[in-house]
Amino acid sequence: MSRISIYRVQLKKFGSVDMRNLNYDRFRNDPEWLEIRRISELEGPLVEKLESLFMKNATFFTTK
Repeated sequence: MSRISIYRVQLKKFGSVDMRNLNYDRFRNDPEWLEIRRISELEGPLVEKLESLFMKNATFFTTK
């Protein structure tokens, strides 16, 4: 069986790393999300690998 790789990229802006961590912790522990994830992964995980990268001073993030 051949394997297909699909990548999804999201860029999000947070006021601080602490705010990012708080938001992601709330999401990961949300009861509705946990149930949806459980049902979605009955036949195996949907995601093989998850990475978080932090960017600083990217010119396209500057606000006017």
